[in-house]
Amino acid sequence: MQTVRDLIVSQDPGEAVIQIKQQWTEMAGAVNNLLNHFNIDRTGKITSDTYKTKLIQTSGNPPKGAAAPTQVYLNNATGWQTKVGDEIYYNLVVPDDWVPGTGFTFDLHFYSPNTTAARYIRFTLNWMSIAIGETISAPGSSGSIDSTDILLSTTANTFAAFNFTTIAGSNVALGDHMFFRLIRTAAVGTAPATPADDPVVMHFEITYTGYVTDP
Repeated sequence: MQTVRDLIVSQDPGEAVIQIKQQWTEMAGAVNNLLNHFNIDRTGKITSDTYKTKLIQTSGNPPKGAAAPTQVYLNNATGWQTKVGDEIYYNLVVPDDWVPGTGFTFDLHFYSPNTTAARYIRFTLNWMSIAIGETISAPGSSGSIDSTDILLSTTANTFAAFNFTTIAGSNVALGDHMFFRLIRTAAVGTAPATPADDPVVMHFEITYTGYVTDP
């Protein structure tokens, strides 16, 4: 486990801000942050908050019809084997411990039976963030993130993870509902040799910054 600590001090008119940041990387590669944030106003009053990296983990909901992936089973695990054009959906309500303005990162966990060198897969993540009363067909905030090509392991059934770029917190508000659609798209590089080697999507992990205690 690797640990990094930073002390950040800044000052605005009438207010000083001190931040103590601790960041560590676990053996599995997940990066965690703990941030102590102190505000000192011109009267000397100190207010503080503590933030940390938090996770939401879940499996997705595949559609029916032409875009439906195939459910497969391996040992004690099950997932959705995706061909190009297949889709998986997921949604969440923005947690009430989320620190406003901070981003959300969508992590994809998958494996492939592939054993052939230089085989690639690719996904597009479409997302939108909607408040109650807004129109689902015309959301106020939405976007699309391309994974670029992902190189498959040559060791069959290796459990892997891919992190999409972060969705900026400025697109989201407390209480919003976030909807995600993951689409398998054609890679620029060579695709898996056979449909049997197509990737199996296991579950999703949403990383966000949350208060350690209620704000």
